[in-house]
Amino acid sequence: MKYLIIISVLLFWVLPGCNGGSDSGGGDGDTDSDGDSDTDGDSDSDSDSDSDGDSDTDGDSDTDGDTDSDSDTDTDGDSDSDGDSDSNTASTTDTESDSESVLDTNSTDEPDTDVIPDNLVVEKLTGNGSYRLLEGPAWDGAQKLYFSDVDNSVTHTFDGQKIESFRENTGGSNGLMFDTSGNLVSCEGNNGRVVSVDSSGNVADIVADTYGGNKFNSPNDLVIDKDGGVYFTDPTWSMSYPQPVMGVYYVSASGNVSLVIDDNSRPNGITMNPNKSVLYVDNFDSGDVIAYDVTGPGKLTGKRTFVTVNTSPGGTPDIDGMCMDSQGNLYVTSAIGVQIFTHDGAPIDTIEIEGSLTNCTFGGEDMKTLFVTARGALYAVELKVAGI
Repeated sequence: MKYLIIISVLLFWVLPGCNGGSDSGGGDGDTDSDGDSDTDGDSDSDSDSDSDGDSDTDGDSDTDGDTDSDSDTDTDGDSDSDGDSDSNTASTTDTESDSESVLDTNSTDEPDTDVIPDNLVVEKLTGNGSYRLLEGPAWDGAQKLYFSDVDNSVTHTFDGQKIESFRENTGGSNGLMFDTSGNLVSCEGNNGRVVSVDSSGNVADIVADTYGGNKFNSPNDLVIDKDGGVYFTDPTWSMSYPQPVMGVYYVSASGNVSLVIDDNSRPNGITMNPNKSVLYVDNFDSGDVIAYDVTGPGKLTGKRTFVTVNTSPGGTPDIDGMCMDSQGNLYVTSAIGVQIFTHDGAPIDTIEIEGSLTNCTFGGEDMKTLFVTARGALYAVELKVAGI
């Protein structure tokens, strides 16, 4: 009996230690295949053995004594060869760290409003030529600016060095913009139509010339949406009213024409925000910029007054063409200069330029040159933010 008791005691102390010790939290009772415990004496806290009873294939134990945070991967970065996960509840550390890693801690919803350099320079690009009413500046996306001389019915180009004639007898071409095909879409005010002009200066297509059986009043400015459709303003500056209203029209990519705004007394400049979700149209009479949410091609909702431009004491607003920078800031030509507003309508600053301003657009190699047209002059201003 004495010997049986001694043998029992020996078995009690010896047998549990034959395998090198169990994991402290071992939900499945399997140990590491090398029989070693963690080098610091701690066992794995998440029972990191295979749920099918297989041990880790590399035979290595944790070297830092920390619990595994990756739901049953070996410390060398390889997963278990059987692809099974631990039978116990996995740690959420990886899920949380992955979620945090995709967060941009430097992101902000506030656009950059630091647009004007301290040493602002307004450069006049035209000399004392015969230019009369310059309008519709449009950058070709490569190396040239195109702009209209409305009263002389000429479209010019500027390549950074010289101004040349691109197209003559334009029918009073005014607003210009390039489409995705590289054609120049032009509002021909005197001809009452919108046309597409190819790289040789020839009319390649008539975008729109009538609505309700009548030609348009005097197409003035335009913007092209992300679907290839064209919004254009159609005021009149004479006593001729081919159309019953001074409206804003939309020409779909398939050529269908619709009247989308009929309650603006004299629509003039027009543009869209960077992602083409908001349309801006100004009113020459009131000096207001009206914003609309774009819900589809030619579909507008949420009409609201975005801003009313400032004027000199006793003066008129003379609001005209507009453009946008990449931050969603709006640039509006007016009687007192190019007025700049944030995406929510807060005033940023005004670039004072001599003369009667008519329109503006961004261009140049880095798209940070603001080109501004006026009666008889073309200007360039280098800014700190790129345009669209």
